[in-house]
Order: sequence, then C-alpha cells, then structure tokens
Amino acid sequence: MKNHYQASGRFETGGLFWLVISSAVFSSLLAVPYALCLWYCPIVYLGALLPIIYVKLTALFCSWAVRKGKIRSTQLANALGFFGSIPGFYFSWVVWAVLVDNVSGQGSFNLGWRAVPVLESSLSLGQVISQALDPGSLIKAVTHIASGGLWTVEGTTVSGGLLYVVWLLEALIYFFFSARSYGKYALKPFSEQLNRWLPKISLPTPLALSAKTPTEEVFNGLRAGQLGPILEAKPEKNPLDNSYIKLVIYYEQGAGEVYADVTGYALKDSGSHSRYFLGRYVKIPEILGKTLIDKLS
Repeated sequence: MKNHYQASGRFETGGLFWLVISSAVFSSLLAVPYALCLWYCPIVYLGALLPIIYVKLTALFCSWAVRKGKIRSTQLANALGFFGSIPGFYFSWVVWAVLVDNVSGQGSFNLGWRAVPVLESSLSLGQVISQALDPGSLIKAVTHIASGGLWTVEGTTVSGGLLYVVWLLEALIYFFFSARSYGKYALKPFSEQLNRWLPKISLPTPLALSAKTPTEEVFNGLRAGQLGPILEAKPEKNPLDNSYIKLVIYYEQGAGEVYADVTGYALKDSGSHSRYFLGRYVKIPEILGKTLIDKLS
C-alpha cells in the first residue's frame, strides 16, 4: 500500500499548450521589470537572486495552466515551463539592450551608508518591439557592450570574457530554476476517480499529544507514515502545555482517497514550540479523513 500520494503522470492534451503559452507570455511580460531591476539594482551581487525571483514568479503565475490542463507529471510540467520560458529570457535581453541604447546620464542610489552610481535610462515600447524583431542587431549590441563594459565592481570594469562569464552564469541560474519550478504545482493530490484536483482543507483545531508519550517517538512514527498518533491524540484549541499536531486535509466526497499534510509542534523547556514538517500528502483512510474534518473544523 502506498503511504503517500503519487502523481499518475497523466494530463489533458490542451493543458500542454496552455502551459507553454502561459509560460512564454508571463515570462515575456515579467522581462520588463526583471531587466529594470537588473539595471537599477544598487548592489551588484544581489543580481544573482533576481533571475531566481523572476522564474519563481513566472511559475507561480503559470500554476493555473498546470491545474487547468490537469497535468500530473512533474517532469512534464518542468519541461514545458522550461521551453515556454525561453522567449522571456530573450525579451529580458531586448529590454536591457534598449536601456543601454537610451542611457541619458549618470545618477546615484543612496543606500544610507554610501551612494551607488547608476546609469539613468528610459524605455520605449516602439523601441522594444523593433529590437525584438531584429535579433541580429541585438547580438551586435551585446558584443559592443561586452567590449567596453557597462559597470564596475570594486573599482574594476567588468568587460570582455569576464562579462560573458557573468552573463553565462545568469543564463545558467535562469534556466536551472526554469527546469525545476513548475513541477511542484503538478504534485498536488488529484482524484483520478472524479477527474479533478482535491480541495485543500486546513483544519484549525490542533491534536494534542499525551504528555506520557515521547514527542520524538511520535514524530518519527508520523514521518514513517504511521497513523496511530493521530488516532490517539485529542482535539484541543489551545494546547499550550503539550506538543501537538496540525493537519491539512485534501478531500472531496466520492474521491475514494484522502491525503494529509502533517505538521508537528514540539513543546520546549522554555514553554514555546518548535515546528517540524512531518509529512506531505500522507494517505489516510477515507473514514478517518471524514472524522478529522468533523472533529477539527
């Protein structure tokens, strides 16, 4: 018997189209704020985080396409998101090249302890469209920028081979996370019987553990998929003097299967609680799921 939910790998054909298109559209739209953030970022080293944020936001906005297409394969969702994100990366370069072309002067960004110089520029929709339709001139612009450099780090102008290395690292970060950020939305419990995603039900009432039972022993059992501690625990709205469990249930009448996210809160000597994530999408009997919803809602 499987102790945890496992995605079937199935999908609807139309969902493949929607995920690729939505990834391409959202990554292209977000390319503008992404390029602007890279341009005006006052701390160069923070630039390494911006591609990750860019990808994560794109994947978040595209999660609806995973759900609409009923894609239950992490590998497929990641692959489609990856290919769909390629136009967005191209557009980020287009926007950046237009910013370079429109440099109007030098300003500064005050960090409080020092002022960081930044190049002032502007964007024009017409220029962005024109540049996007002319990849040849974009390559020439990038080559020209690389030859002379555009910014300095610790007094050293980044140009030539070093600048190409920086751009390569940016691309690697972007595509590495693009190939890994969409699949998590395909992992959520899906009812093959009802042919839809199971609703998520957060149960507000905790289950207090007996003070006689070692907390670590209980938590280890829950990590292994054992349901005994859940059956033995008692509902208590404010279990301040005990370790306790909180549950999120994935259930719908007629689905035939029920799953739960299990989080444990261990009581410390100081009286506060430490939080431990004990299991995601743990399979539980349907009768137990119904009982927990009735008791803890």
